[in-house]
Amino acid sequence: MKTLTHPGPATQPRIRAVRARSRGELRTLTPGALLQEELTELAHELGEGSAYFELHGGLFTPVSYCTPGPSTEERAMSFSSERGAATAHLVYGSGTVGYRHGAPFVHSHCLWMLPDGSLRGGHLWPETRSGVTAPTALFYGVQGATWVSSDDDETRMPVFTAYEEEEAMAESPTIETTIARILPGEDITLTVERVAREAGYQRAAVRGGLGSLVGGQLIDPRNGLERSVEGPGTEVVALVGSVEPTAVGPRARLSCTMVDLHGELHAGELVRGSNAVAVTFELILQNITPATQPTN
Repeated sequence: MKTLTHPGPATQPRIRAVRARSRGELRTLTPGALLQEELTELAHELGEGSAYFELHGGLFTPVSYCTPGPSTEERAMSFSSERGAATAHLVYGSGTVGYRHGAPFVHSHCLWMLPDGSLRGGHLWPETRSGVTAPTALFYGVQGATWVSSDDDETRMPVFTAYEEEEAMAESPTIETTIARILPGEDITLTVERVAREAGYQRAAVRGGLGSLVGGQLIDPRNGLERSVEGPGTEVVALVGSVEPTAVGPRARLSCTMVDLHGELHAGELVRGSNAVAVTFELILQNITPATQPTN
């Protein structure tokens, strides 16, 4: 498994997981609004300073973003200059709401279709706005934990870390949830299994996770063959899947959509044990119990 060597000292522990609860709402966003501003306002409207979300459909007008870049003398992974498009049709996005320097802060990766039919994706910048047909947000406020962004000594990049927080009284049903920051060099599939096992989850859903991997090792859905995605880093737009019980403990199957340093999109099932985190990963696990399973 490929890993990156970062300039700073390795931080411990390599997995920082916090038990919490979350409650979700489905909202259509406001045409013309700055996306990240509205998402932070929604978090506070729900009474939660931290949240995770998934975005579906609608338009960005404009979209402002960056994609992964090569290594530099200062960092093992960098990012491109700012890119953009006047109009983009959102396909899917995920993100985290928390705090940085005491102010609301959003980290989001999305993929979209341009008017010419090409697919693009990347890390959103604050200038991105919802279009006349605004995206829909599946939004989960977090109780009992918070996300705080700070400059990481190891990677020399800003990262979100999960911290415990005094839990407020819920006004509606909540879902048992674990949020976790995964540090560089940890395989994401094995980590999902470990976090589920240590939380006592027999079955779990992976929701709204985003971060970066060292390239990528995927099972191509078109032919079932394993293939590699060029590094040094890729940005994960979507990490979805589940953890199921087996005779040897929880096992995860994860599907991933990622953006490479050329701005190209790749998708497939992650090869277990072959996908190390590059800089950081914001992981969300929801415990699946009989009460949270969908009904027919």
